[in-house]
Amino acid sequence: MAGSSGCISALSFAPYDLSYLAFYGPVICFWLWERVSITKAFITGCLYTVTLLSTAGTWLYLSPNQLADMPMPLAVLFTVLIIAVVSLCMGAAGAIYVLLRARSLLSRACLLFPSLWWLAEWSREWFLSGYPWFNIGYSQLDMPLIGWASVFGVNGVAYLVAMSAALIKVALFYTRYRLIAMSITIIAWTSGMFLQTISWTKEIGNPIQIALVQPNQIYSALSNKDKWQRAVELNRQLLSKHQLVVWPETEFSMHAVTPQPSHTTELNKHIWQTVSFSLNNTILPFATSTAQYSDFIAQLETITASQDKSILMGMNFRDHLNNLTYNSVLAINATDKAIYDKRHLVPFGETIPLRQSLAPLWQLLNVHEDTFNPSRTPTPLLPASEYLAGVSICYEAAFGSEVAEALPGAHFLITLTNDGMFDGTAQPEQHLQIARMRAIETGRWVARAARTGITAFIAPNAVVTKRTSQQKFATLSATIQPLQGITPFVYWRNTPFLLFTLTIIGWFAFNRR
Repeated sequence: MAGSSGCISALSFAPYDLSYLAFYGPVICFWLWERVSITKAFITGCLYTVTLLSTAGTWLYLSPNQLADMPMPLAVLFTVLIIAVVSLCMGAAGAIYVLLRARSLLSRACLLFPSLWWLAEWSREWFLSGYPWFNIGYSQLDMPLIGWASVFGVNGVAYLVAMSAALIKVALFYTRYRLIAMSITIIAWTSGMFLQTISWTKEIGNPIQIALVQPNQIYSALSNKDKWQRAVELNRQLLSKHQLVVWPETEFSMHAVTPQPSHTTELNKHIWQTVSFSLNNTILPFATSTAQYSDFIAQLETITASQDKSILMGMNFRDHLNNLTYNSVLAINATDKAIYDKRHLVPFGETIPLRQSLAPLWQLLNVHEDTFNPSRTPTPLLPASEYLAGVSICYEAAFGSEVAEALPGAHFLITLTNDGMFDGTAQPEQHLQIARMRAIETGRWVARAARTGITAFIAPNAVVTKRTSQQKFATLSATIQPLQGITPFVYWRNTPFLLFTLTIIGWFAFNRR
């Protein structure tokens, strides 16, 4: 039963979206944890997570296989090991539940069980550098409980899913608790519906016209010069009708170095053009090839020279002299050129955890060097026309607290991604589902540019207003309203619930004595 609980709950995520099946897993876990020993509770918690991730994330092995160039058998083995380790979070929740199984059944269902569930889901956001996919809260985007996301985020929704599941079990099998269990559940759900009617943010300025580009590999066979020229012409065409154009993750490459006296000899071997970029609000000189500057960057500067026009482009930003590569976004507008680097790299994809500590193992397994280096830009804000955009790159969109760091400054959110290696799997739909949660958590529009799809505009209430199909070239246009202000979640993030869950666990531990 523990194994089947994860498999069935996996159907609550995109692309199946059978939201009501999300409750099956917590119901089974609650029922088992009420009856079994500590060891068996640990095992059932692990089994739930293992089967959930294995069923919903059949594509997970592609990250180490495609990004880290691991051979297929090794990539599958690594994925299995990662899933097994991540499952320890829910396994520990089950063991602690049995250890603290005291007080009344109703208090366990309302407080202890969902608190431990919240703690397990939250732990996955930082354990092994973070693995938050398939948080059960994402399954409720089209259900009444989603209203709570603007207050307590996706983990708060997960708490309420776990609590509702436990109370359903109580109501079905314990007559004396039925009325109060049903009442608590109804209050939680109707409150969620009410919270959806509250607008935590307000309009600022005029609407902005945005164009998102979904290239779908049409430039992959071209030389850099031809690719740049076509991109320049498309940007020119789109900016004639839009204020902002957004390209997806890693669509271009920027070859640049940081000019320093020690590099003078090396720089003299090439023809370089000095360009100034804003990095962490500080203007710094960089050097790039004259050809790239004249054929690409300079032309984009000319296009955006008119007032309030901007281009955001996903770039591999390569510093050859320092042997560093960043997964970046370059913003070009009338007055500035600014860079944002990806902060949260994909483990066993873009970066290898414990690279130095386990160096002999990685060498033995022939795992290549990190694809990208850690970010130079801790603040995820970039100028976008006359406004500020909160920027996230691909995997970063899965971390609600990190996305919220762009607020209150950001007037809308921009997500750039490259899901091309996952074409034909459920990943693009699931990634879009995650972006929808970020919209309602922050109370902001989200403009999502994907290399092969799904490119989309998402309203602050998590409704997808426009989207493309996958694996085709497309440009997607929309006029969105910049917003200011913050939701309660942006203000306090996970801190209140963390203190609450630790207090509940401490209270049960004290009363068990």
